[in-house]
Amino acid sequence: MSRRAMDIEGLGDKTIEQLVDEKLIGSPADLYKLEYEQIIDLEGFAKISSEKLLKAIADSRQPTLSRFIYALGIPDVGEETAKVLGRSLASLERVKKALPEVLTYLPDIGMEVAYEIHSFFEDEHNRNVIDALLGECGLQLQDQGELGAEFAASTTLDGLIDKLHVPSVGPGAALKLAEKFGTLDAIIGADWLDMRQALPEKQAKAVRDFFDDTANADRARAIEAQLKEFGMHWRSEKKAVEGLPLAGQTWVLTGTLERMSRDVAKEKLESLGAKVSGSVSAKTHTVVAGPGAGSKLAKANELGLTVLDEDALLVRLTELGVSVD
Repeated sequence: MSRRAMDIEGLGDKTIEQLVDEKLIGSPADLYKLEYEQIIDLEGFAKISSEKLLKAIADSRQPTLSRFIYALGIPDVGEETAKVLGRSLASLERVKKALPEVLTYLPDIGMEVAYEIHSFFEDEHNRNVIDALLGECGLQLQDQGELGAEFAASTTLDGLIDKLHVPSVGPGAALKLAEKFGTLDAIIGADWLDMRQALPEKQAKAVRDFFDDTANADRARAIEAQLKEFGMHWRSEKKAVEGLPLAGQTWVLTGTLERMSRDVAKEKLESLGAKVSGSVSAKTHTVVAGPGAGSKLAKANELGLTVLDEDALLVRLTELGVSVD
């Protein structure tokens, strides 16, 4: 589990190595079982530093879904991919059970990464660690809810057929099948004459041979069933996609924030549609400046940009319905 991803201050690589060497932790869940007496005996720790580390660990018990996914250390899943999973599927249960083909409907997730994600959650050890974190360790994931509105009813029958990679059947042939038969079950059960009415002989034979293999037919039905379960199926209810309030705006964070870390502030702004940049320009919409802000604040003032302090940022986030606790 990534220290940075969980935003645990004071838990560096050296400390983790000590904890492992002393057999105080063997999995991420063990971090949340540490006691003061165990930490103060470590090299470099005294009363205040031990108390600070315990507080930082306790404060990390309510991560956002995206941050938690990132912290799990799934192969090929970085911070941005974790955000895609969290915002799109909006539920750890959906992420855990998502089939690779379903994951590829999400932005920038190809089949290779999709299989890494699926395999990670299929692993019994990983499932046990997650259960321990959410159970006995008391982690409470934030920002879970309904599927992202842009993904509701976002799929098509021909798109599903195309994802199955039936030999000799590309997007055009998949569309013809969808238009001719209307449902996946009708395609799977179509006889030879009906299939030939939709496709040339070579493609018709390829489709029949593909679905005559019960494993392929079962897999296709499982994908469709999950699209229905998640609300992504083409016959699911289409939700209105509302524009995010900060969409199209570029924000810059500079100086020290005292109520929340800059990583958390960045995540909250991005959840509202903002792009958070590391540099100030004429295209910057708003600069949030805490104590110690230097050249970025000076440039913002020079350009006449909107500048907020941390209190004003918290007010703005609250007005937009984002928790700042």
